Amino acid sequence: MLNKKELIDLIFNEDNAYLTDFQNHKVFNSILSDVLYLEEDLRQNNLELHILSAYRSFNSQQSIWNQKVLGQRDVLDERSKKIDIRNLTNEELFFKILNWSAFPTLSRHHFGTELDIADGIYLQENPRYQCQMIDSEYLTGPFKNLFQYTKSNLKNFYHPYQKDLGGIKPEPWHISNNISKEIISDFTYEIFLDFLNSDLLKDILLLDIAKKNSKLLYHQYFLPRLNV
Repeated sequence: MLNKKELIDLIFNEDNAYLTDFQNHKVFNSILSDVLYLEEDLRQNNLELHILSAYRSFNSQQSIWNQKVLGQRDVLDERSKKIDIRNLTNEELFFKILNWSAFPTLSRHHFGTELDIADGIYLQENPRYQCQMIDSEYLTGPFKNLFQYTKSNLKNFYHPYQKDLGGIKPEPWHISNNISKEIISDFTYEIFLDFLNSDLLKDILLLDIAKKNSKLLYHQYFLPRLNV
């Protein structure tokens, strides 16, 4: 579907030709019709599609990653509780961040095929509410009905992070379009290694740990979700 040059353009250039605007976000061109179908389907079931995040460029993901390394953004444990990172080794910190944040270039959000969603009706009725994107909001909280509906009624989308497979933790707010499977297949381990050893990633903090654990990163934190 995409060669290496096209993947670089998609991941590193947020103004690339593969994206289209929707709800003040960007999505991969080919999924727009599926997004519109999802929006209408939810509306007919007393829910409203509200996109919290869609396409995310490399620079945005790198900023999130580096802020977590520097303690400028919270790092959460497996139960979504804030961690005191001051006593962690760099390697421990690296893998704690991976609980909820993908390593830059390995975020599925780079492809524009991923949506983090909430129920817009609830947000309109509760304008001061700040969505945190944590389990409790979707399993027992205000977005429970949204998650329960999308678990079994999605068309051309699926929840890639429903189970803990030893990589990124379950994310009930995250849905993925089926096209993502093709793009993930195009993004080979060899391409990831090329990125790791290029100047494109030179400003990522803890890069040395990523290089040392490249196979684990790629195969456990990126590929296992392909057939979920």
